[in-house]
Amino acid sequence: MAATADILNQLKGFQIFKDLHSYQLEEISIDTQCKTFTRKMQLFAQFEPIEHIYFLLEGQVKLYRMDHRGNEQIVNIACEGEMFPHIGFFRPQTYPAYAEAMKTTAALAISLQPFKRFINKNPIISEKLINIMEDKMIDLQSRLEEKMLYPLCEQVILLLIRLRDQYGHELNNDWILIQNHFSNRELASLIGSTRETINRYLNDLRKQGVIKFTAEGNILIHKIKLSRLIEFHER
Repeated sequence: MAATADILNQLKGFQIFKDLHSYQLEEISIDTQCKTFTRKMQLFAQFEPIEHIYFLLEGQVKLYRMDHRGNEQIVNIACEGEMFPHIGFFRPQTYPAYAEAMKTTAALAISLQPFKRFINKNPIISEKLINIMEDKMIDLQSRLEEKMLYPLCEQVILLLIRLRDQYGHELNNDWILIQNHFSNRELASLIGSTRETINRYLNDLRKQGVIKFTAEGNILIHKIKLSRLIEFHER
C-alpha cells in the first residue's frame, strides 16, 4: 500500500492529473510503475508497439530517430514534468522514435490499455491531452519554419533562444545558465546540422562573448549580447 500511496502522490504532481480526486487516481495508480533508468539506457525503440506512457519525475530523455545511414535526428528532449509519447491513445500505434535517458532518470510508466480506459472514464484528461498535443504541433511547426526559412547561423541563434526558454536559469549577473548538458552532436541534431558546423558557429558566438562554457561543459548565454544579436538579425 505504501508504494501505491507514493505513486498516487507522484501522479498528482503532473498537470494532467491535477483536477482529479484521489479516488479517481487510485484506479490508474494500480497500473503504474516507477522506473529508474541510468544514462544511455533505452526506454523503448522506434516501431515497437506502444506498451507504456511515461511521465518524467526527474532526469532527461532524448527522443530521436535514425536514418538509413545511422545518423541520429533528435525529435525532442523530455524533461521533468513532461509525458511521452503523445500518440497511441485513440488507435493502435508504434513508438514514433527511440527514447534514451541522457542522465539518471526516474519516470512513471502507465500501461497503455488501462490508461486508454482511464481517459474514456475521465473526459477532462482527453481535453488536456489535446491541449498538450496542440502545443507540440505548434512547436514542431515553428521548428519546421525555422529550418525552411532561416539560414543556419540564425537557426543556431533560435536554438539558443529555445534552450534559454526551456532550460535557462538566470544567474546574479548578465548570464543565463543552460542547466541541462548538451553535446555539440546533440545540438547539431536538434537543428538537422553536423557537429563540425555547430562547432564553428558556437566558437564564433564564444568569440563575440555571446556564450561561454562552464567547467562541466554547460552553456552560459549572455542575455544582453544575445538580445543585441537577435535585434541585428531582425533588421
